Amino acid sequence: MRMSNRIHANRRWRTKGLLTACLIALFLLTACGDFWESGSVEMLKSQQMHLRRDVITIVQGDSYCLPVSFTPDSLFNQAVFWQSLDTTVCTFVNDTLHALSPGITQVVATATIHQFSDTCYVQVLPPMQATPGRYPYDMILYASVNVHGTPLTIENSDSFLIAAYAGEELRATGRMMQHHDIPYMMMRIESPFSYGEAITLRCYFVGEARFELFPDTLVFTGETCGTLSSLYPLTLDQHAEVYQPVINGDEVIVVPDTVEIEL
Repeated sequence: MRMSNRIHANRRWRTKGLLTACLIALFLLTACGDFWESGSVEMLKSQQMHLRRDVITIVQGDSYCLPVSFTPDSLFNQAVFWQSLDTTVCTFVNDTLHALSPGITQVVATATIHQFSDTCYVQVLPPMQATPGRYPYDMILYASVNVHGTPLTIENSDSFLIAAYAGEELRATGRMMQHHDIPYMMMRIESPFSYGEAITLRCYFVGEARFELFPDTLVFTGETCGTLSSLYPLTLDQHAEVYQPVINGDEVIVVPDTVEIEL
């Protein structure tokens, strides 16, 4: 009788132990599942993709590879799908944007991983080609040009377009030349007025879709500014102001390329 009681007691302890072990294992699995899910959500929250530029100003006919940043850096090699909301303004070939016609649109970048996406504005400007003979008055600028510490010459000037503006109207583009082994830029600036217009100068970085503003503001005088023996110094340093179009939220204000002036 005592032996039978011992057997039953041992069976009860084994049953209780097995049940306890199962409950502990179930708790651990559940806890691990909660921890993994929470960790995954936090990991996804820490992963991001964004375009490094909110507004891209590019000249018609130019192309530009849009820079994208990923967080963490280990995601940098993820494929990105690009979409232009107006393919008449710009389009994409792989990761390269091609400016087709003047206008403003938005582009969308979507990463294949987790469908991360970001958008930016693209403003395409008309070709930087001034029409000579448009206005009755002109003045010639003879200048030496230095861009970010590099003196411009005929050989290295293809990466830069220097242009003169009255307000937002293109009035002239510069051309690099050489005189007695001395490089210089010649620019014929036209105006409807014989005196007084404020002329600003911009440098466009070809292939980088970027305008920077020279600090100089010239006053139109109808006379020569600088000479071949004493060139006007144009210097664009690393801290130059970047030109951007006017954008207010989702509303884009397009500044006309030409301004009608009544004589």
